[in-house]
Amino acid sequence: ERPVIHREQTRQQYSPLEYLAAKICAELPLDSFFAAVFTTVLKLCSGLCISWGKVTATFSLMTVASASLGFFISSWSPPSGSLAVTASVPILVVLMVVGIINPSGVDLNNPPPAMVRALKTVSPFRFAIEALALGEYTGMEFHHEGDRGLFRNIRNLPKMGAMAMVRNGEQVLEALGLQQQTYANAMRELALLSVKFWGMSWLGLQVQQLWSRRGPKRAKQSQVTTAEPSDGGGQLLEKRHIETIEDTPPNSGSSSQPLVKVPTVRRI
Repeated sequence: ERPVIHREQTRQQYSPLEYLAAKICAELPLDSFFAAVFTTVLKLCSGLCISWGKVTATFSLMTVASASLGFFISSWSPPSGSLAVTASVPILVVLMVVGIINPSGVDLNNPPPAMVRALKTVSPFRFAIEALALGEYTGMEFHHEGDRGLFRNIRNLPKMGAMAMVRNGEQVLEALGLQQQTYANAMRELALLSVKFWGMSWLGLQVQQLWSRRGPKRAKQSQVTTAEPSDGGGQLLEKRHIETIEDTPPNSGSSSQPLVKVPTVRRI
């Protein structure tokens, strides 16, 4: 759709803000609906402790953030759209990797490198995973008072990794490095990240529109032909100017694609 948007922006059919608002109103409700259907099936089939409202809100907001990220990438890509297709996959893979919480535990005294921390701040997957973990483990109890016997209590506890011998969800969150985080803060960060991506997308569309307003490249070719007049007189010279309008901004490295050829005939 990127070449179509570029052509319509060249014709100044609508502003970037109008296109962005129409895109949000058309796609986000449908994406949120599919996210709600998925979370409904997930809640019924998996037995999650997190409430249906929280898991649905998390997945819906995650869908909005992912859509805004994709739109941000495409809005800053060239009109051909090839860069957005090739760059989106590695960017998503990197953001997924840095957004995953290490299940073996997180040591807050040993922070990751600065580059990883910077990527974590723009990863919607990180905040979505944190929100799900906080909504699931907050207030959870692995040890029930009705169980009797020391060995039975020990047998019911997790046995491996950083989760060995934990008795409640707060200990799990502490092992994951989320003891100072809340579900509301994670959702707020995810919503703020979505707004930032939409704002950068609007800025990218503004830059693209300003670039397209510089005007298409015009190439002129002249061709002189002779024709016999109908009254039997001398030869009549016709100078034909063929003007080709190319859909390529000035000083661009991409190959030009002619849109229309307008011939103009002048009789000499």
